[in-house]
Amino acid sequence: MAETDRKTNDAAFADNLARAPHRRGWRTALSGLVVLSVASVFAGFVIFANHVTRDARATGSPTSADAIVVLTGSSARIAESGRLLSEGRGRRLLVSGANPRASRADIRRLTGLSDRLFACCVDIGYRARDTVGNGAETRDWIARNGFQSILVVTSARHMPRGLTELARASPATNFHAAPVHPRGRPSGPWWTNAGQVRLLLQEYVKFLPSAGRYLITRARAALEGETLTSPRSPDGAVPAGRNTLTSS
Repeated sequence: MAETDRKTNDAAFADNLARAPHRRGWRTALSGLVVLSVASVFAGFVIFANHVTRDARATGSPTSADAIVVLTGSSARIAESGRLLSEGRGRRLLVSGANPRASRADIRRLTGLSDRLFACCVDIGYRARDTVGNGAETRDWIARNGFQSILVVTSARHMPRGLTELARASPATNFHAAPVHPRGRPSGPWWTNAGQVRLLLQEYVKFLPSAGRYLITRARAALEGETLTSPRSPDGAVPAGRNTLTSS
């Protein structure tokens, strides 16, 4: 009996010894995958941070488009969208995600537009509560007006997520970035300022799910034989018509 137990233990030991290299191989592969994933996320963050903190002068002047949409969040964004509309960079302006307590008069003052231009060419959306909502609200507005190209105004930090959600909601539309850079932002590289690193990291964490949803949408469209356009940075030009004095 003892001899049988000894042989059984020896067989089990030999089996474990034979399996050990395989287990080590799986653990090594898993560890490598974790390291690669962490490195990829970190590299993505560096690329993201460098992109959104580029000097406004490096991006050049924003292009023109059929219309303009501003994703609300600060008065500076709304003022910039008003400036672009007054310069004829688009025929109409959508203020998406406006505070329900803000009246048209309040928003007109923020845009700096004349009563006449504001009355004719500005639409206000109160439905959106987040960036996904901005995408849906803008999609419906585009469909009603038949626009093909849109100039997007939001903060530079928020722009990647905004463009991604807009492109996911309205894939047939060309979106062009017109980022608003904050005044008084810290001088020097972004990685030397802890507060700026924290803000960039917070936005990057929000951007990743948006990017994931967009990639899934692209994959589904590819399987179904559809075509999605990618959001564009502020380069190239799309002809824009003049402001029309008609209400939508």
